[in-house]
Amino acid sequence: MPVLEQADQDRVVRQMMRVNKQACSWEKPELRAAEASVATGVQANRGTLNNLFPEPFRTKATARQKALMLALHFMAEARAAGQKGLLETEEDRGG
Repeated sequence: MPVLEQADQDRVVRQMMRVNKQACSWEKPELRAAEASVATGVQANRGTLNNLFPEPFRTKATARQKALMLALHFMAEARAAGQKGLLETEEDRGG
């Protein structure tokens, strides 16, 4: 899987700006640089990330399912560290 195209990186930046509700001291060019760095780092460590998953999940899950698992996990970790509103679950709504 290639590093995200610039248009996709721009989408990540726009979405970050939409959903971030905390005050920040960084500016848009710094956010763009951060996204480019994350995109490059994820690409460089793709094998390591894939190896986090045990068999048989690793071979049975699609790339999309693995990406979703990682994204949800990172959001849950941030939520557990006090970042409320990042990952509201059915359990939070009493379901």
